Amino acid sequence: MAATPKTALLVQVDSFQAKVWSAALASQSITVIQEATNVDLGVMLEQMGAAGLTLPDLVIVDMASEGMNPFAFCRFCRNQYPNVKVLLTNSTQTQITESEQRWAISQGAQDLLPAFQTSSLLTDLITALGQTTQVLGLPILDQQALIQILPKLLETPAVPGSEAEAVAEAPAPTVSQPPAPPAPEAPKPQRFYRGRPY
Repeated sequence: MAATPKTALLVQVDSFQAKVWSAALASQSITVIQEATNVDLGVMLEQMGAAGLTLPDLVIVDMASEGMNPFAFCRFCRNQYPNVKVLLTNSTQTQITESEQRWAISQGAQDLLPAFQTSSLLTDLITALGQTTQVLGLPILDQQALIQILPKLLETPAVPGSEAEAVAEAPAPTVSQPPAPPAPEAPKPQRFYRGRPY
């Protein structure tokens, strides 16, 4: 009997982070459902449960989502839907302190992960998906599948924190007028000696 495919509900503020997560999860045969950041996830889970729909196995939520308390959502899932695991991300941070991570876990999150960076994308993906597959109880991470999606992910222009973003945000060159020709030199003053120029 084949294992039931796992489903992840993805809520990310940053489009690059969403693209990386979506491609990476799909590379591991995890079904991805992307939701807008303004959706009330608690109400959504309640409606899905009431309608008899299968709840996602994992919710990956960006802490930068406006109008949402990610820790309250973690506590809600832990109390109301213990089979729905929550993985928090922070698209505004490239590093997470140990105290932030401990706090997130104490609130019911499985982990708190930093934003993906293009300079260390493969390492970041292996770390994030290693944690994700462990939470979902999946077999070992398919690193070869991750490596295959890297070139496409790195083609993404204007990645936060990259040189491409700096180039994209640089002001467009302006057309300037050619410099005016130099003004003619004023004639040198004549010197006089005893009333006569020399």
